[in-house]
Amino acid sequence: MKQPETTQRPQNSPFTLIELLVVIAIIAVLASMLLPALNQARAKAQCIACLNNMRQLSVTGLVYISDHDDSLIPWFRWTGYPTNDTNKTFPRVLLPMLGHPVNADPVKAKFLLCPTANTTSLCYGGYNTYLGSSNPTRKSTSIKKPASIVFFCEHLPNFFGTYGGDLNNTYNYKVRHSGAANYCFLDGHVETLRPADILWVSGGGNKTYYNWYAP
Repeated sequence: MKQPETTQRPQNSPFTLIELLVVIAIIAVLASMLLPALNQARAKAQCIACLNNMRQLSVTGLVYISDHDDSLIPWFRWTGYPTNDTNKTFPRVLLPMLGHPVNADPVKAKFLLCPTANTTSLCYGGYNTYLGSSNPTRKSTSIKKPASIVFFCEHLPNFFGTYGGDLNNTYNYKVRHSGAANYCFLDGHVETLRPADILWVSGGGNKTYYNWYAP
């Protein structure tokens, strides 16, 4: 009696080329579907790590201000007013309080680097110039709404000081996180915001500094 034919693969029979190509194609499709989600997750994790770096600096900055009779940190300026010594301004003046020399290499003090930045230079030099441009520097207690005034932000490598800008003039601060940047406010909290949410707007020839200028 003739045995019925079967399509069952014999044991230890190798895959055919077509079957291997089908498996490879399926894997490629799955990878293309997962890759954007993985990239988004990595970008989000880097943004959170950057916020944590800034939070560490903000807490230390507030301790510094408290220890100096509520005087804000001086702003760096080439003319020397109030100081042209980068070791006496933000953020380097805070490094000894964090166990690092004042001229620490950011490669060794990694909290000075944004995880997304392709640089080994200081990334958080964006100190709000309106806070520390007087000599002596003003008191933090003179600022009525510290939760709405920028303390510092992400910056181009090794720049010191910024005062906002419009959408076409960013004054050296850096947008690194999917069209947004991280900002620390004078009460110590940190946020990820898009430039349009925090920069000045122009009207009638005058500039209104939202979140930057504290009269």
